[in-house]
Parts: sequence; C-alpha cells; structure tokens
Amino acid sequence: MARPGRVDSMISPKLCFAAFQTAGFTVLSVLAMGDPALADACKIVQPWWSAEDGRMTVIGEAMRLILTGGTLFLVIATALAVKASRIWFALVVALAWLATALFHAVAFVRTQGIVVEAREQGCIGDPTLAIALFAAAGLALIAWQTMIRKRVIRERS
Repeated sequence: MARPGRVDSMISPKLCFAAFQTAGFTVLSVLAMGDPALADACKIVQPWWSAEDGRMTVIGEAMRLILTGGTLFLVIATALAVKASRIWFALVVALAWLATALFHAVAFVRTQGIVVEAREQGCIGDPTLAIALFAAAGLALIAWQTMIRKRVIRERS
C-alpha cells in the first residue's frame, strides 16, 4: 500500500499505460507516414476540405473561426451584455473579445509545422478579417457602454 505524498501513490498504472500507448501510436504513425504526411496536411488539419473547393478565402476563414463554440458563446454573451446594460459584465465580455483577437493573432504569427503546410496548401486561410472583427466587437461593446453611461449621467443632471 502506497503512502500519501509518495510519487507512486499519485500516478495510476492505467494512466501510465494510456500515456505510453498514445505516445507509441503517435511515434509509429509518424514513422509510418514519413515525409508524405506533410504533403497531406489538409487531410489531418481540415478533413472536411477538398482541393476542388479551392483555397480558403479570408471570408471563409473568418466564418470558420466565428462559428466555433467559444465565439458563439461570446456572441450570446454580447447580446446579454447589451440587453442587461451592466457595465462590469460588458467589460468582461469585451475583454474576452479582445483576448480572443489576441489569441488568434499570436497563433497566426507563431504557426509551425503541419499548420504552415496546411496554410500553404490552401485549406487554412488568412485569419486577419476574423481578428479584426473580434477586436471590433470588443471595442464596440466598450464604446456602446460608454455612450449609454454618458447618456444616463446627462439625464440625471
């Protein structure tokens, strides 16, 4: 029986087996694929995309990024922030929009490996429109809340 605080009590044998099994399958698949894996980067990164569709456009990439779960959640949160007119809630949502824009900008600049290959093959487009829309949504929410606050203060005076 292992004593609490010891390393062997914190690591489950099933977890170790699963980690080694996953690592083994990954190494075997990379060795089996070799260099042609980079030639078919789009099959791995964007399996729904086909070469007949053509290169991913800026609008297509923006739609792909906008229709993700996190962004749709931010759209709903933005609607609630506008409806509720709560400055702190709107500020949190605006900061989330700006963080999303920053995340995608950093991810775009720092891409490596298979994502670069997929971008060269055309199944991943330029995300600058989506980044601009995310930043604009955050700034517009802040501007809207500021405008509402100024109007409320003016009406009270």
